[in-house]
Amino acid sequence: MKKGICALALLGLSALLPAQAMYINPQGTGQVLLFPYYTAQDGQTTLISVTNTKNTSKLMRISIHEANNAREVLDFWISLSPHDSWVGSIGGTGDKLPATLSTRDTTCTAPDKPDWDRPLPGGGWSVDMRPYAFIDDNNDSGPRLPARTREGYVEVIEMAELSGSLATAAVTRQCAVLTFIDPSSPDLLPPGGGLSGHFAIADVAAGTLLGGSATAIEDFSSFVLVNDLGVSATLQQGNSEPGVVFADIPVEGRTSRLAYSTVAPNNAIDAVSALLAADSLQADIASDAAAGSFTEWVVTLPTKPFYTDNQIVGVGLGDPGAISPFEETFGETHSGGSCSRFAASARDEEGRPIVLNPDPAAAPARSAAQALPPFSLCRVTNVLHFGDTLTAGATPLLHSRLGVKVWNPQPSFSAGRVQLDFSRRNDGTPRLLRPSMDSNLTLRGMPLIGFAAYKYTSDNVLPGSLSGQAYLLPLSDKRTVCTNAQGTAIACP
Repeated sequence: MKKGICALALLGLSALLPAQAMYINPQGTGQVLLFPYYTAQDGQTTLISVTNTKNTSKLMRISIHEANNAREVLDFWISLSPHDSWVGSIGGTGDKLPATLSTRDTTCTAPDKPDWDRPLPGGGWSVDMRPYAFIDDNNDSGPRLPARTREGYVEVIEMAELSGSLATAAVTRQCAVLTFIDPSSPDLLPPGGGLSGHFAIADVAAGTLLGGSATAIEDFSSFVLVNDLGVSATLQQGNSEPGVVFADIPVEGRTSRLAYSTVAPNNAIDAVSALLAADSLQADIASDAAAGSFTEWVVTLPTKPFYTDNQIVGVGLGDPGAISPFEETFGETHSGGSCSRFAASARDEEGRPIVLNPDPAAAPARSAAQALPPFSLCRVTNVLHFGDTLTAGATPLLHSRLGVKVWNPQPSFSAGRVQLDFSRRNDGTPRLLRPSMDSNLTLRGMPLIGFAAYKYTSDNVLPGSLSGQAYLLPLSDKRTVCTNAQGTAIACP
């Protein structure tokens, strides 16, 4: 009898425990990894690594997205055994050619590596990024050349943990077993998290290496994300319990829990956007071309296509229909873009205010693709630079073709702190995410991840030594603000 009473008590206690909620794990492990940037521009190579820190085998999807509109240019599944890692590199020669993914890793993939484009000398395989998602019937008004694949970002989503014969296949590299998996297999268990990811951008010509970590979202899904509908795992499939997904939002040193519905109208993607929401963002900059110092910020909006891509929101190309917090569908107002303005301000090293305004002397756009408005995030991945571009139009540090100039300081300064404000839409009204299930509560700003890259050049080095020093810091100094339906800031729950 006592055992029965204890069991009932424990059952009642478990019913009172809070449901799983997705959150950004400061320890860097999770079910979802978001890599903010890759580049193959001007001979650079981006190394990507994914590690399974758990004692269980895992199945996950890696998807690579181009920077303009996040159209998918490559995706595949990988199966990691316990404490296993997968490593690949994104590079490629020729600025007009597609980027290429290469790996010498033996981890099982689907498609299996012998089905990739070509073997590598000495072992390994490589595959070119595909342009199919933005050409012909998929034209979205952006560039339609293979070179569009040379910059972008990477998503990794754990779909399931593996047990039984599937786990054995992951350990023993029986890749044929893992190429086609029955979604009803009892060997598929709910995702367990514990993935970590790191990236490094190597510029051999400049002698620099920039390294960072992926943003990790833990407790993304309580259910297996393998299905028989041909639907790949995406950021829109988060769930905590049937019909609901919870998101734990860090706000001013504490955590607030918001709830979103996963049923029609499906706005589960809003839970991920809430995790990444930034009302404002600030970081240090150093910009003195004469002294060889440069700063660039990569700002990526990984949930943006779910609100602005006409194919996802279900409207014709160029038609309105963007979903808040964004204003335009891709190509609606600006060819090759979906633009959201921001305000910029700065303070120099002495704390004095600096005004940053669009440069009135900027040269007229030479094409529609270059007619994107200043001080706006028009692509999914944006590279903000604080100074002029190179002669060829590339940014000085990352050699990006996605540059957004944030400069023209008044008075002039070379080092200090810059703040970007995302709280207002293009028309000046509050920029609000769609409300949570508490319909009077929402967040203000834009969902983003990214990093700040710095480079310093010294003339006082020994012959044959590297003169460039570069490092990377995450853009973590973000401010999150809860508001009511009218955009007025209120206390978070």
